[in-house]
Amino acid sequence: YDFVVENQRGMTLFGIPMFSKHSLLEPLDPPSYQSVNTNNDVLQGYHRAILELYPLPDLLWDWAWDSWCILMNNDVDDQGWIYLRFFFQSSLWHGKSKLGNFVRRRIWVRLRVK
Repeated sequence: YDFVVENQRGMTLFGIPMFSKHSLLEPLDPPSYQSVNTNNDVLQGYHRAILELYPLPDLLWDWAWDSWCILMNNDVDDQGWIYLRFFFQSSLWHGKSKLGNFVRRRIWVRLRVK
């Protein structure tokens, strides 16, 4: 599997989440998309905004799934987002958008095979 983390910053107004990748604060925030290196679980910056262009490791690999899917396990909202108050460095993420939550992320997954 390949995993890509999508990050956004914003706020909830009148119960409506208003988040965007364009609101991320460089250099404090991670990039809008991060690939997860499954060899050592280190997040690496990934700057392409279109997941379909995400590269395979080499020509020996192919995608088993036609498209990326949002990982919907654990505490996530109905679109797969988890939320946090201010900065991305905490481990206290939760799946409900609340007043005072300014960052969110979700995980995309796609199976590849040799």
